[in-house]
Amino acid sequence: MDKDKNVRKKQSAKLNIIDIMIIFAVLACIAAIGLRIYFTNQENKSGETATVTFEVYGISEENAAAFKENMKLYLASNDDEIGYISTFAAAPSVIDAVGDDGQIVLANDPVKLTVTGSATLKGKWGGDGFYLDGTTLLSLGTKVEVYTERNIFSLTVLGVSENK
Repeated sequence: MDKDKNVRKKQSAKLNIIDIMIIFAVLACIAAIGLRIYFTNQENKSGETATVTFEVYGISEENAAAFKENMKLYLASNDDEIGYISTFAAAPSVIDAVGDDGQIVLANDPVKLTVTGSATLKGKWGGDGFYLDGTTLLSLGTKVEVYTERNIFSLTVLGVSENK
């Protein structure tokens, strides 16, 4: 009787061929999921581009002066390079002010500027529009946090057009 217990203990401690096949199957599934995620992310960051018109409202004169044509733009959320500034122009920001008659009127801000321009951005065109970096749908009014080598700011999208 004692001999049977010892034999059973020795047999239960061994790995058999079925256990090894199960371990390999689990590892293969994990590898397949990882590869699918990797290749899906690479597909979403395809080489398609769009011209995006933008506005950066209420920035200082120093920050507005930092804008340069062909300056690279990086997405603040993941540090990916997303494109470059094509054109830009700075003008005084428009604010609400109280006129002499007590009515609210539009006036130029004496300190803050608004930069408008266009940028060529990388992403992917989908059924709903242009997806910046393959993930963020750009549409009218979308705010995107970006940075350059000189400053960080929030772009407000005014329009998106396909590059031909």
